[in-house]
Amino acid sequence: MERAHPHFPLVCKGASPAASGGHRLPPASAPVLLGALLAQAMAYSGPRMVTVRTDIDHVLTLDGTTIGDFIATAAAVASAPAFQVALDPEPAATALTFAFCDQFRIECAGQPRDAEALDRIAAHYLAFLRAALDDPATEVSEVDYRTMAEKQVAARLNDTARDLVHPPCLHELFEAAVDRDPDAIAVVQGETRLTFGELDARANGLARQLHGERIGILATLSVEFVVCALAVMKSGAAYVPLDPKLPEQRLRTLFRLGHLSTLLADPAYAEVAAALTDSWLPVPEDVVSHERLRGRATGTDLAYLIFTSGSTGEPKGVLLDHIGRANMITDLNERFGIVPGDRMLVVSSPSFDMSVYDLFGTLAAGATAVLPERGREQDVDHWVRLITGERVTLWHSVPSALSLLLNLLPSQVDSVLRLFLVGGDWIPVDQPERVHRAFPGAEFYSLGGATEVSVDSVIHRVPPGERYPRAIPYGRPLANQTARVLDRYGRDAALELPGELVLGGVGLGRGYDRRPELTAERFPLDPFTGAGMYRTGDAARLGPDGTIELLGRLDQQIKLDGVRIELGEIQTAIEADPRVREAVVVPRRDDSGRAVALVAFVVPEPESDAVVAGLREAVAEPGGEDLITELPERLRGVLHRSSVPGEFRLIDRIPLNANGKVDRTWLSNLAVPEPAQSEVDEYAEAVAQVWTQVLGLTTPPAAHERFAALGGGSLAATQVVSRLRRRFGADLSVRDVLTRATVSGVAEVLRIKSGVKNGAARA
Repeated sequence: MERAHPHFPLVCKGASPAASGGHRLPPASAPVLLGALLAQAMAYSGPRMVTVRTDIDHVLTLDGTTIGDFIATAAAVASAPAFQVALDPEPAATALTFAFCDQFRIECAGQPRDAEALDRIAAHYLAFLRAALDDPATEVSEVDYRTMAEKQVAARLNDTARDLVHPPCLHELFEAAVDRDPDAIAVVQGETRLTFGELDARANGLARQLHGERIGILATLSVEFVVCALAVMKSGAAYVPLDPKLPEQRLRTLFRLGHLSTLLADPAYAEVAAALTDSWLPVPEDVVSHERLRGRATGTDLAYLIFTSGSTGEPKGVLLDHIGRANMITDLNERFGIVPGDRMLVVSSPSFDMSVYDLFGTLAAGATAVLPERGREQDVDHWVRLITGERVTLWHSVPSALSLLLNLLPSQVDSVLRLFLVGGDWIPVDQPERVHRAFPGAEFYSLGGATEVSVDSVIHRVPPGERYPRAIPYGRPLANQTARVLDRYGRDAALELPGELVLGGVGLGRGYDRRPELTAERFPLDPFTGAGMYRTGDAARLGPDGTIELLGRLDQQIKLDGVRIELGEIQTAIEADPRVREAVVVPRRDDSGRAVALVAFVVPEPESDAVVAGLREAVAEPGGEDLITELPERLRGVLHRSSVPGEFRLIDRIPLNANGKVDRTWLSNLAVPEPAQSEVDEYAEAVAQVWTQVLGLTTPPAAHERFAALGGGSLAATQVVSRLRRRFGADLSVRDVLTRATVSGVAEVLRIKSGVKNGAARA
């Protein structure tokens, strides 16, 4: 494609095999023309993303802040026979090359550009050229180069104001549903069925015993947790969920950072609670009250505090109020017509913010929250039985959990599931189609957001038959929420140009607990509007249709199975070992670019040749009692299980790139050594076969290969357990798969639990 701009001698070319046409540039005008181009390149990508070449051997350093600075740079090379400015395509999907060689040409490599996009690029250039001619002292950051059409798209994107009528607090949403129908079933778990009235009475009774501003809840997903959370909010306090299955040291850290006044604990975890504090309270079953506490909380008070991974080595607590969550819940319930007849299967942990809508959004609508039985929270076979037996209509989860469900569904399923809300991580592009095939008539929505804002802030509907080549669109903001893509100067980025996704609106959280500097960095005020906002760290771009597309991360944060992971936190934990000099953790990605596993590269302290030799032996021989073998066990005591790398590799030094920074690309591409061969019996063969199927491997894993290193997490482990249970009838657990880790280790457990010793065949 070739586009000639009517007001300037400019040729815009789409990707094509040959260059033709163009307009010759008067020599005297070259510095101004080239300087405007350099300013445009700086505005688009910044100096680190731009390569300026004057010939095959020379690369210029792009530096400066005013257009005049770039005119001066251009003047030094204006007589060169060829002048090229190339923008690095990452994280965008299109590379742009601006070239002068007697003519000015824009070439696009990668995703083809249409005529409208090329005209926008030309219009941007003209804006910089006008600024160069009017006042060369103009700062590049001050040039408003977007077209009027682009500004209108951005304005319409955030025209989200809606007058949603709802109580200001989460527990008041629940109480309104109680008043409408106290005899309706609120929560189901196993044989337990609590009506709205019964749940309200239990929460009222417990609330009267609570004092303080923050109250921890040590419980898994259970009726007890729901009672506690409602009671805490009714008392005017904020609840802080603590997963009792976390390592004790991790729980101690969260307990300390949470500054809890009281700890409520499920009696099933009394020993865990006692290890944390002497002043803990068991959740009572027989304390009820039909009188509610009034006026204890307002919409601007804290509803809960949830911890996320922190880059400094310690988790950070996010402070969320009632009103923002009540707005999100009311919006989704009205948007999707959630009514008392609906039933939500809750599969997210209470320490994961998706559970906020699963529980309190469901209850606010007068619908029923269906909880998996204790100990079966990740049993996918159990999910399927609940979906059919409890007539579940609503699903809300991370994509990996939905994939497990779809993989285990029978060919014919008796289901009334009507709505799938999926978010928290990258969605496989074929997942909506799989849902529409398995559940004809069901609707599929992609939801996005951040713990720091609202559970869900952005939405996109995927209708049946619609396919996307690269990624499911992120979407548009929900009611009374905002989503913007900002450039490096903090302004709205031009259409289709990458920038940082920034969320705001009524759902915006208060920031990080007792972390004022980090809060100021991530929750700045918009310098142009004065409104608060949250910098997500996600790279994104806004399309001409007003839909946001995510492109990746701008920092070292990733997600595995929907769990946010800061690579810096893991690195800090590894380097805390006195035997480690330095470490780098990188994600291993699949063909779609999704992170599937973590790999840690470790440089040991050079204490002695014998130590280094021992480390190398540990790497070559998995299972050796040395640093590489001991590190995973130590990390499991201080990190969330999803943050423990599945593979540790010893290297002599951390590689650096040309800029002196860690060369993460080189580490990510580092070749994996050939696996050792070992004898395979029936059980090891079965384990390898199931891992291959569940993890989508192209070849079966060797006996020593680790589940996590191959991309397996806790959700995938549930599918492995389910398939091996069906085949052998053994009482295999998810813990067996995650702790024994290797094919041979899991096979040995399977052999023992099947009643077979020493590799003997089953009878």
